Amino acid sequence: MVTPLIAKGVYLLLSAFVIVLSLIQMFKGSFWNGIVMLCLGLLVVRIFFEWLILFFRMHEALQSIDRKLGGQPQPPAAP
Repeated sequence: MVTPLIAKGVYLLLSAFVIVLSLIQMFKGSFWNGIVMLCLGLLVVRIFFEWLILFFRMHEALQSIDRKLGGQPQPPAAP
Protein backbone atom coordinates (compact mmCIF):
# COMPACT_ATOMS: atom_id res chain seq x y z
CA MET A 1 0.00 0.00 0.00
CA VAL A 2 1.17 3.48 -0.77
CA THR A 3 -0.49 5.25 2.16
CA PRO A 4 1.76 3.79 4.93
CA LEU A 5 4.78 4.93 2.93
CA ILE A 6 3.33 8.43 2.72
CA ALA A 7 2.60 8.34 6.47
CA LYS A 8 6.22 7.37 7.18
CA GLY A 9 7.44 10.26 5.04
CA VAL A 10 5.13 12.70 6.81
CA TYR A 11 6.36 11.29 10.14
CA LEU A 12 9.96 12.05 9.20
CA LEU A 13 9.10 15.58 8.06
CA LEU A 14 7.04 16.31 11.17
CA SER A 15 9.78 14.93 13.43
CA ALA A 16 12.35 17.15 11.73
CA PHE A 17 9.99 20.12 12.16
CA VAL A 18 9.64 19.41 15.90
CA ILE A 19 13.42 19.11 16.27
CA VAL A 20 14.05 22.42 14.47
CA LEU A 21 11.41 24.25 16.50
CA SER A 22 12.80 22.78 19.72
CA LEU A 23 16.34 23.88 18.86
CA ILE A 24 15.11 27.38 18.07
CA GLN A 25 13.27 27.45 21.40
CA MET A 26 16.37 26.21 23.26
CA PHE A 27 18.68 28.87 21.85
CA LYS A 28 16.37 31.88 21.48
CA GLY A 29 13.87 31.25 24.27
CA SER A 30 13.93 29.11 27.34
CA PHE A 31 16.38 26.21 27.19
CA TRP A 32 14.25 23.94 29.38
CA ASN A 33 11.08 24.66 27.43
CA GLY A 34 12.96 23.60 24.30
CA ILE A 35 14.06 20.34 25.96
CA VAL A 36 10.50 19.58 27.10
CA MET A 37 9.12 20.47 23.68
CA LEU A 38 11.69 18.17 22.05
CA CYS A 39 10.89 15.18 24.27
CA LEU A 40 7.13 15.54 24.39
CA GLY A 41 6.78 16.67 20.79
CA LEU A 42 8.66 13.68 19.41
CA LEU A 43 6.76 11.34 21.75
CA VAL A 44 3.37 12.67 20.64
CA VAL A 45 4.30 12.51 16.96
CA ARG A 46 5.58 8.94 17.36
CA ILE A 47 2.47 7.73 19.20
CA PHE A 48 0.13 9.32 16.64
CA PHE A 49 1.88 7.77 13.67
CA GLU A 50 2.21 4.36 15.37
CA TRP A 51 -1.58 4.38 15.79
CA LEU A 52 -2.01 5.43 12.17
CA ILE A 53 0.17 2.59 10.88
CA LEU A 54 -1.63 0.18 13.23
CA PHE A 55 -4.97 1.10 11.66
CA PHE A 56 -3.58 0.53 8.17
CA ARG A 57 -2.31 -2.91 9.20
CA MET A 58 -5.66 -3.77 10.77
CA HIS A 59 -7.38 -2.77 7.55
CA GLU A 60 -5.03 -4.99 5.51
CA ALA A 61 -5.68 -7.92 7.86
CA LEU A 62 -9.44 -7.44 7.57
CA GLN A 63 -9.21 -7.33 3.79
CA SER A 64 -7.19 -10.55 3.84
CA ILE A 65 -9.80 -12.26 6.01
CA ASP A 66 -12.56 -11.01 3.71
CA ARG A 67 -10.75 -12.43 0.67
CA LYS A 68 -10.31 -15.81 2.38
CA LEU A 69 -14.01 -15.94 3.23
CA GLY A 70 -14.91 -15.15 -0.35
CA GLY A 71 -16.26 -11.70 0.35
CA GLN A 72 -19.76 -13.05 0.89
CA PRO A 73 -21.94 -11.18 3.35
CA GLN A 74 -22.79 -13.22 6.41
CA PRO A 75 -26.41 -13.48 7.53
CA PRO A 76 -27.18 -11.54 10.70
CA ALA A 77 -27.07 -13.52 13.90
CA ALA A 78 -30.38 -14.39 15.52
CA PRO A 79 -31.06 -12.40 18.70
